[in-house]
Amino acid sequence: MPQRKMNILALGAHPDDMEWHAGGTLALYARQGHRVFICHVSNGNKGSFRHTSEELARIRRKEAIAAARVIGAVSITCDVPDAEVAVTVENQYRIVEVIRQSQPDVVIATDPNDYHGDHRAVGEMAIHCTYVATCPLYKTKSPPTKKVPVLYFCDTSAGLNFTPTDWVDISSVIEMKERMMCRHRSQMAWMEERSRKESVLEELLAIARFRGIQCGVRYAEAFRLCPTGGRPRPYRVLP
Repeated sequence: MPQRKMNILALGAHPDDMEWHAGGTLALYARQGHRVFICHVSNGNKGSFRHTSEELARIRRKEAIAAARVIGAVSITCDVPDAEVAVTVENQYRIVEVIRQSQPDVVIATDPNDYHGDHRAVGEMAIHCTYVATCPLYKTKSPPTKKVPVLYFCDTSAGLNFTPTDWVDISSVIEMKERMMCRHRSQMAWMEERSRKESVLEELLAIARFRGIQCGVRYAEAFRLCPTGGRPRPYRVLP
């Protein structure tokens, strides 16, 4: 990893996505002094049996800010309604603006092959938007970025249909990952009730343990490098 401090942008579809899939890695980045931004494109306003969409959007925004605060990260939202994140010109402009605000050296996004349409759309737009963010004639409020960042896709749900290129040892920060996820109380309750899971945290730890076994550590997170032109670096940028 380069010695200088970097800007890291985690680009998820919903308020808890990046905590679930990359929370440990983001915690390590923050511990090393890098500046971390966590963006959720959707406001997550559909996942509840108890709240209205308006109530849930407000709750989940507060939860996202609290989760980011655990590691000293900046929380950003594009405020697109849940289940309505699609590859559109409007959404691309929103994501380009987030990229320009954060000026990232590294972007970690949800995988284009994941189970949820919102996740897939964010992954596809990440490829496009990290590139066009450098184009001065593509106008948004913020100035263009100076370079195309390294782009990684994070693990899919339960690791299905995902072949990693890189692993990150998160054994030293696994409790921080749990703390970040626990800030999303409304979503944990929704997932446990909807899917009849005994414990969301048990599943989180099981996946981290599985990825850890693959690379010879206690707990790990897995990533896939987007290998398009101009992105790979001749040095490691993951922690």
